[in-house]
Amino acid sequence: MSQAAANLSLLARHWTLVRGVWGAAGIVLTVTGLCLNPRMAARFVSDDGVLERGTVLTILICEAVLLSLGLLLAAAALGCRRWTPRLAYWIKGLCVLATSIVVLMLLGEVAARLALRNQPLQRHRHYFFHHDNQLGWRHRPGAECLFKNQPVRINAQGLRDDEFVVPKPPGTYRILMLGDSQLFGDGIKAEEGLAKCLERQLSNVQVINAGVIGYGNDQELLYFERDGIQLGSDLTIITLNPYDFRDNVSSSVRSGYRKPRFKVHQGKLTLQGVPVPAPGLLDRLCRRLSDTSLLYRLIQQRMEHRHPDTVIASPAVGNSDDAVTQEIYPQGDALDRASEVTCLILARLAESVRSSRSQALVVFLPYEMNLRPPSPFCETTDQMLARLTACGKTHGFPVLDMRDALQAAPRDGLYTDTMHFSAAGNARLAVYLAGYLRSHHLVPVGQLGSEGVAASTVAALQSSHAP
Repeated sequence: MSQAAANLSLLARHWTLVRGVWGAAGIVLTVTGLCLNPRMAARFVSDDGVLERGTVLTILICEAVLLSLGLLLAAAALGCRRWTPRLAYWIKGLCVLATSIVVLMLLGEVAARLALRNQPLQRHRHYFFHHDNQLGWRHRPGAECLFKNQPVRINAQGLRDDEFVVPKPPGTYRILMLGDSQLFGDGIKAEEGLAKCLERQLSNVQVINAGVIGYGNDQELLYFERDGIQLGSDLTIITLNPYDFRDNVSSSVRSGYRKPRFKVHQGKLTLQGVPVPAPGLLDRLCRRLSDTSLLYRLIQQRMEHRHPDTVIASPAVGNSDDAVTQEIYPQGDALDRASEVTCLILARLAESVRSSRSQALVVFLPYEMNLRPPSPFCETTDQMLARLTACGKTHGFPVLDMRDALQAAPRDGLYTDTMHFSAAGNARLAVYLAGYLRSHHLVPVGQLGSEGVAASTVAALQSSHAP
């Protein structure tokens, strides 16, 4: 007891310091509360400078709480002369704990920056995303970063491509490619992507890469009708993969962003979830922190395996084929609904393409699991593609199955993971696709690039698989 009394007496003698800390904290909280307002917060945490009503209300509540605490602390520090030893003991302990946490965080940040000065952490995809109230998310024009060890640069039109002129210059034959992370070039350089590989196969043809990570065909439809139609493409290629069937009936969150979706009512598409709500304040604050703190990003990377986006990235690892099928394709009646919605989306997209005086082609890009021996996953893919091909014949758009291009070649090294193509895989696809376009007169005669000589060798094979 005597030792405890001595400690409390020591704390009491240092109470002037504690009061000073309280006074400083009160001043800081008061100033922060005065500075925190919706207009200022929008400049730092909003993608478009606009906050939804719920976020504004949250900021106003936080502002009131900070002002109240700040004024209370300042009043207590200035107005109280004597405190009991026990109260002084607890206040001193809380101050020491808070100070220790702040110091440890600062030291951790310094250590992370020193340790990783030559190996900068990768940016997350949200670094080059921003909110779009119709599409859910889009690329941020002008963004540049390192993503999955590869440089990513977004042009003025919000695409991972070179700068190009809008409207299209006279005499230019332009191909627009719509897709998701496969077309975007997840984990590879931009010049190794399918669009650039195809452009090198065709002379005097401009191929635009409009692939956006996580997009479903529904978002590609909305993008084309709002923005893509202005690009004046002569041919529009819509890429499709197994996960699109799930994406087309989902409004799930990707990197903090929601998406719109279509439902079928009396045989027609009905758009739901538009305008798409902007990400919440917490999501925005976490993104800003991820962009400024190496320590936060390091912790985030260590926990990244729990994030649903990263779980999807390699669905076949450690899972049975049945588990992979259930993870990628909707099950039961949902599979039929996904097939119906996807067919109607592509039919409307093909009609919008034709209305813009362009031609439409749907290209199926397989996953690595599609190239294995027959399995439930392959059987489901065959079933969905059969429905899609029948829909294409009804609504006037051809469907090209790119499994044929990859089955005839050694499969080692075609993928960077179970879903995304490597540079070699895209090169193989481009040769096959260029030959198909030429043999079906979807590009002007003679549009064969310096790397496209090999395309003529597969024309006969392609004709045998023509839809």
